[in-house]
Amino acid sequence: QLTVMPPAKRTASARRSTKTASAKSSPRAPRANAPSSPSTTSTTSNWFFTRHDAVALYVPNLIGYARIACAAYACAVAFDDIYAFFAFYLLSFVCDELDGRFARKFNQCSEFGRVLDMVTDRRVDLMSTCTEVLAY
Repeated sequence: QLTVMPPAKRTASARRSTKTASAKSSPRAPRANAPSSPSTTSTTSNWFFTRHDAVALYVPNLIGYARIACAAYACAVAFDDIYAFFAFYLLSFVCDELDGRFARKFNQCSEFGRVLDMVTDRRVDLMSTCTEVLAY
């Protein structure tokens, strides 16, 4: 008669040693642009593109601010220069795509960014509707 025993639980140190051993035996070659030795400047130069305490300075939020400026300028020149209006309005929509993409890429998602994106969407919609109503 066979007795089935549950697998032994591994400790945290055993899991860490397994991970480091598998990372060392990885057949992947290092990237060509990766530095061969760690430097102290890598942490300060990449600070802007990582999560940090200054949420208002996250890359997606800066794009959101630019989006508000583009939409405001587009509405300001709507009756004087129709090509500038369409160019800046299109740029505003491109920025809308980029802020979400960069938020996920740089892991800079925040509640402030979500609210800023939502408010900016509504403001751009309202500004374009008012411009269309005034034009026609």
